[in-house]
Amino acid sequence: MKTKAKITRKDTREHLAQFHRACELVKVIHHYFPGLLSLLK
Repeated sequence: MKTKAKITRKDTREHLAQFHRACELVKVIHHYFPGLLSLLK
C-alpha cells in the first residue's frame, strides 16, 4: 500500500501564495488585454 506524502503548513502556504499570484495575473490580463484569453482558447 502506498501512503500519501504529508503536506506541511509551509507547503500549504506556498501553494496558496501561488494561487493568489495566478488570480492577480488573471485580473491584470483581463484589465489590460480583455480579449486575450478568448484568443488563446
